[in-house]
Amino acid sequence: MLDVLAGAEPSTPYLPYVPGTSFADEVGKEPGRLRIGVYVPTTINPTPSAAARAAVATATKLLDSLGHEIVELSSAPYDDEVLTRDFLTTWFASVAGQVASIKASTGCANAAFEQDTLVMAGLGRGTSAVDYIAALERRHDHVRRLAAFHQAYDLLLTPTLATPAAPAALDRRRPAAGRTTGGCPGWRADPAPVGIPAGAGRPLGRPATPARLDLAGRSDTGTWRSLVAHLTGGQGVAGSNPVVPTVLWQ
Repeated sequence: MLDVLAGAEPSTPYLPYVPGTSFADEVGKEPGRLRIGVYVPTTINPTPSAAARAAVATATKLLDSLGHEIVELSSAPYDDEVLTRDFLTTWFASVAGQVASIKASTGCANAAFEQDTLVMAGLGRGTSAVDYIAALERRHDHVRRLAAFHQAYDLLLTPTLATPAAPAALDRRRPAAGRTTGGCPGWRADPAPVGIPAGAGRPLGRPATPARLDLAGRSDTGTWRSLVAHLTGGQGVAGSNPVVPTVLWQ
């Protein structure tokens, strides 16, 4: 799937990085001995749950047994508190622009949007152009700091969540998909589930998903792809092991 989606459309304003070999060819290659930085706490949540710490401990034990160098970092190679604030600033501004564009092209009114989307759009409209550009530049600085980090480390391992995922709660929100109000399709800007029939809901108390981990690495190497194949091949990380890796790349 990555090979199918790789590259850019002719009209895109930016050209994404495309590796010299196919993604599929990287799977199964021996990754070699990797230097992996590990960091568990965050500024937002300095005391992650026992489940998050156990997931990291299980993964690092497995990685160590496979011959990789594990380095527990004394501090994060990024400022997650600033990054969170800057991400929300730029996201809300983008939502405001999208809401305005949809209104202009369809003639719909506020009633066509989910309430949380309207709140985000309102916050976005309150952001000045200067504050938006400053937040965007700091996000670029974040990427540069991670790029510098990856000059010394092949990968960064962190928990995906600082606390266990909550059981799925009953959700009786009106479906956004297919709903129309004032000539405009129902629309929301967040990734919450849509298309749930009115009056229906997900079962209460459904078991939470297993603890997950993020592996962040450079996009111009096949390191993370080779490592995932290494982990899943004969080790059962994605099967019986409670740790299910989620792979990210910069």
